[in-house]
Amino acid sequence: MRKVILAVLVLAACAKSDDAAVDTTAATAAEPAAPAMTAAQSMYAGVWNGRSYRTGAPASDTGSTWTMTFTPADTGLTGTFRLSGQTTDIPIRVDEASHSSMRTTFGPYMSPAAGNAEVTTTTEGRMAGDSLFGSFVATPTTGAKVRGRFAARRQ
Repeated sequence: MRKVILAVLVLAACAKSDDAAVDTTAATAAEPAAPAMTAAQSMYAGVWNGRSYRTGAPASDTGSTWTMTFTPADTGLTGTFRLSGQTTDIPIRVDEASHSSMRTTFGPYMSPAAGNAEVTTTTEGRMAGDSLFGSFVATPTTGAKVRGRFAARRQ
């Protein structure tokens, strides 16, 4: 009989219990996951350093240097643009990003290439390895459009 009582005590001690304490005050919400990007969008994601050259500029013009950053967003791909020497990020709207090309719109912002006028810029670019090449049109609120080309390399 002693062995039976001992066996019952061992089984009772080893049995799992559902009486474990549960902290109901702890936050259980998980961090939201980063939005998924398409393969084409992931080609452009990251930081790009570039230089823009105005059409018809004198040979001594070395262009404007800048940095673009593209990140995933709920709406696809979004970005910012910053001209060297400035402290303000200009939001970029990615109108189209495919395996062969990218089209963006950004601004309005103050552009040194347009005589420090407020402009909205559209770009058409294409990938070649870790480089992005293309053209831009800066449309000022007053005055003539500024056209040119750009080249950028992923950091």
